[in-house]
Amino acid sequence: MEKNKNYHIDIEICQIFSKIITQIFKDIDEIFYISKDSTNKEIRNKIGSDIFIIHLIGLRKDIIMKDIVDMIGLPNSTATRRIEYLVGLKLVKRVKSKEDHRKINLRLTREGRKLSLKYFEYISSKFKNIFTKFSISERQFLKDIFQTISIQ
Repeated sequence: MEKNKNYHIDIEICQIFSKIITQIFKDIDEIFYISKDSTNKEIRNKIGSDIFIIHLIGLRKDIIMKDIVDMIGLPNSTATRRIEYLVGLKLVKRVKSKEDHRKINLRLTREGRKLSLKYFEYISSKFKNIFTKFSISERQFLKDIFQTISIQ
């Protein structure tokens, strides 16, 4: 009986987690970067899940394409296309490594840093709304759970 109860709790946890992730991805899919064309007309550029690439580049001073591929799990060709798109929007730039001139580092432009900060603020606001419902001990427990999950 205990094993059956654990199974049902596990299923409920997976369903709740899936619901949370689905909502976050829906929200992220609606992220746009507003730029201007040569006539000063605003253009809405869909960023969506590319925000994860922007975020990763923003977390490190120097990051290369292989790091992006390894961290996100995209095929090299897809990661290259996504980086090309972000370079074209002037959110990411390529910089030759000072240590090894064969190596190209990726860095955020000023606009890329602003977008990365907006993403972090979005995630922070989502969690802040959630955290206001928790006591300090519940927050600590949630932190411990997230830490355990992130190690997996």
